Order: sequence, then C-alpha cells, then structure tokens
Amino acid sequence: MNSRIKLFLSYAREDVGMAKRIYESLQGYGIDIWFDIYSLEPGQDWWHEIKKAIRNRDYFLALLSSKSVDHSGYVQKELAVALDELEKYPQGKIFVLPIRLDEKCELIKVHGKLHDLQWVDLFPDNAYEEGIRRILKVIDPNKFRLRRTPCELTEEEVSAMLEKYKFFDNLKYLTGKGLPHQFKNLEIGGDKIIIDETTCLIWEQNRSILMKHKLMTYKNTQNYIEELNQRGYAGNHNWRLPTLEEAMSLMVPKNKEGFYINPLFDMTLQAIWTSDHVKDSPLVWGVNFRDVGSCYPVSPVANFMFVCAVCSSLSSDALS
Repeated sequence: MNSRIKLFLSYAREDVGMAKRIYESLQGYGIDIWFDIYSLEPGQDWWHEIKKAIRNRDYFLALLSSKSVDHSGYVQKELAVALDELEKYPQGKIFVLPIRLDEKCELIKVHGKLHDLQWVDLFPDNAYEEGIRRILKVIDPNKFRLRRTPCELTEEEVSAMLEKYKFFDNLKYLTGKGLPHQFKNLEIGGDKIIIDETTCLIWEQNRSILMKHKLMTYKNTQNYIEELNQRGYAGNHNWRLPTLEEAMSLMVPKNKEGFYINPLFDMTLQAIWTSDHVKDSPLVWGVNFRDVGSCYPVSPVANFMFVCAVCSSLSSDALS
C-alpha cells in the first residue's frame, strides 16, 4: 500500500460537490487521497494535520473556482503551504496542480505564483473525463487510462481506438500487440476476481457462467449488474458493463487454448456485451474472444452473449 500515489485534495466549501466527484474519480484509479471530510478524525488539530498532510503528499491538487477565489479562505492558506513546499523541489518537478472549475476563475487572483503553472480545466461537463485523464497522466504516467463512460461509436472511431492503443483485433488490427497487463487473481468472500494493475480495473472471473445467468440479451445484462451490486460481489457495489475500450484491452493473439484472451479468465467465456452502442443505431458493440477474435455490432436481443462485469476500485475492507 505504501507504493500508492499520495495526493492532497484542496477545495473551498462552495465547491464541495465537485470535490467529492473528483475524489471518487481518482480513488477509482487507486490513488491515496487526503480529503478532509474522510481523513480528519474527531478531536484532531485540523490545521496541524492539514499542514502535515500537504508536506507528506506526492501531489497537491488545488480546486479553484470563481466562487472560491474572490475571497480569502483556507484554500489560499493551504495553497501557500503547498507553494512553499514546491520551492524545496528541483526546478521542473510537478507538485502543485491547479484545477479550474469554471471559465471565470482567474488563478492570478489566488496567488501570483500560479501564473507560472499550467492548469487543467474540468469544465464543461463533457470535458470532465478528459481533464481527469490529464491529471492522471501527470501523477501516475505508467498506467493506461481507458474510457469508463459509455458512448456511441462509429466503425471509423472504433478503428481509430484500436490503432491508438495498439489493441489486437483479428479482423481489424492484426498488428496490434495489446497492453502489457499485470493480472492478479484474488478471492474475496468466495467471489473470484482478476485485478489488472496496468489499467486499474477489476474483472469478475466469470460469475455469469458459473451462476444461473449464462447467455443473455442486452436488456438482461442490466438486471445481472444490479444483482451483482445488490449482493456486493467481492465486497463491491459499483460493478458495470465494460466500455469497448476496456473490453478490447483484454484481446490478445490466439493462445494455446484457442481463445483471444488471457487464460486467467474463464475459458468458457466466448463473447461479451459492452456498454457502448453503435452510433445512430440500436445495435450494441460486442467483443468475441473465441471464434472471431474481434469486436462487432450486435443486436440487443441477441442471446449468444455473456457478461464479464468490471469495476474501478475495491473497497478498503476487501483489500485489508
């Protein structure tokens, strides 16, 4: 656990809603985040603990908005401590990351030294995920950050995605090598999962085949995911269908068993649903790991597809 990236999350009370959203997003990638709501204990000298936490973190994330910069407050005090800490680092070392939450936010009003630091914008809402990716690229550059929000994709966009990540596809991108996965098996409360430390994703191994749910239509996948979360499979309640990017990250050249997936996964797994739809079409993107070794559009009423659920983080109790 000591190898996890450690981050301090600074925010004004006016922006607590966005702070919680960012906290949940980054925690899902395995980042150790100091967030006063969850990190301060009753009776602690809060200012002493804040200063200590800032000095013991790898990065300081400053959430700034037009609501919070127009008046003095603890954001400015925390930022002053962080900028003093930054002076101790060699030139070029990144420690303070200014994050703008709206267009009217002027960083120079907060602190003059921010004028020299590049910032990240987390607005408008459709730019939020790209902003999170930019933050992660700085604080943990050795991990692959795949899209987790469902979307609609054209054939051309899928081809571009395969080329971008060099994903292997037996029909569309034969020269792809795939990702250098770091898979690890884990069993929690009798529930089997596979952790991929390269993408920070957790996969079920494959419960939909072992349980009563086997082949299912796309509509039935929603009931299955809901059942997983209600049960708290492997101690988690945030299971979902993978995006096409996430599902295709598992694709490899055919192995000895004749499958296009790592043998750590259940070898009866054939084809799985994703959360992505075909643009301007009722069809859903599916991934075949057995006969085809490729991704393709599938009718949502098809009944020859399986589910391999994924989530982005494990509960602290599960990891202890």
